[in-house]
Amino acid sequence: MPSSERRALNDWPTQSCAGNELALFNNCYEVRGYGQYHQFNKACGGSVKPHSVESQLEASWLAYFLGDGNPEVWIANGEALDYYEEIKPVKQKMKRKHIKKYGEYKGPAPVKLRMKQLSDGLQRGQAIFAHPNESHSFLCSKSGVYLKQGIEHLVSEAEKLDFDIKQLFDNNGLPRPFIRFNWVQPVQATKYDADITKMHEICRVFVNGYVASRFDFQNDTEYQKIFQANTRAFKVFRVPIKRHKSVTVDPFCPDATAAKRAEFKNTMQKRFSYITIGGNMSTVPVEHWQSEFPKNLCADTPRITVAMTPKGYRDYPAITRLPVLCTFGNPPNLKTRPEDSICPKGAHYDSKKQQCQCNDPNTDGRKVDPESFGHLPEVS
Repeated sequence: MPSSERRALNDWPTQSCAGNELALFNNCYEVRGYGQYHQFNKACGGSVKPHSVESQLEASWLAYFLGDGNPEVWIANGEALDYYEEIKPVKQKMKRKHIKKYGEYKGPAPVKLRMKQLSDGLQRGQAIFAHPNESHSFLCSKSGVYLKQGIEHLVSEAEKLDFDIKQLFDNNGLPRPFIRFNWVQPVQATKYDADITKMHEICRVFVNGYVASRFDFQNDTEYQKIFQANTRAFKVFRVPIKRHKSVTVDPFCPDATAAKRAEFKNTMQKRFSYITIGGNMSTVPVEHWQSEFPKNLCADTPRITVAMTPKGYRDYPAITRLPVLCTFGNPPNLKTRPEDSICPKGAHYDSKKQQCQCNDPNTDGRKVDPESFGHLPEVS
């Protein structure tokens, strides 16, 4: 075992996982399917998502409990390596027959987790860079749903510290606690790219804490209650959403025409993504935006971040100082959004250039008709 047991306590259940799932670290884990890395999302399906391992302790326990019959499993750490600093994948020495079987691969490498100690000397629980054409089982997970008693216990503990907590119903129909932090802060960013994952850190003092968004409310009635409950001046909160860094568009100064703003809104709504605490992207529902937004209105710096108001989402510069709304207990169970999904039909995502590219360069409107489309990003 990764550690020895010192004390065990019997108490009422706080979380719920299915009978075929492993309940551990506030998650429900399951090893599914067998195949190449690109099949990860399909293998996990709609109810669970590809899992990113956060710590070496978690990796060790997963290998201990799920190692039987699974020498190695795919994990979703490839895009979140900078955030989970404890997980440091190593390069596996490629044997000649291995290269002959899978071919040379020089792109960003996906990651697998060693579940059993094999003859190459790598320990179980070790993350390893792998060839995407290798075949392994897939490690999937969903958040362990806190039962009513568990939520009540978490709230009572937080209230002992004099936090002002509002409980509303979330998108699963379960009570969810929200805490308003009315001090303001900017978001760290370069000109066109915001570091949203660090924004979540203010909420991590709570169990499964993260910055809340419109997604966390059951419906608009519950959503409006958080603004009615806020008796102070603030009627706007930052949300963990940012514009894709490939969109190098400056604010419209002087203000754009209504037609240009409408064109920008229709083009850009797809380019904003929810950023999870693990650094993965998830789709932003169109209905969560305030009417006519994002507008990219005149500002000192590009409007690459988002805040929520009683009327919906609005785009803001990263330097704008705004309060945040924290939530905790049950994490959001969001499906990871592939980079390709930000691109329109007739285009693909170039991971090296980190932007959308036309499948046929001769159909690029910026080059064919720069007067009409030159103000838009590379591919819109």
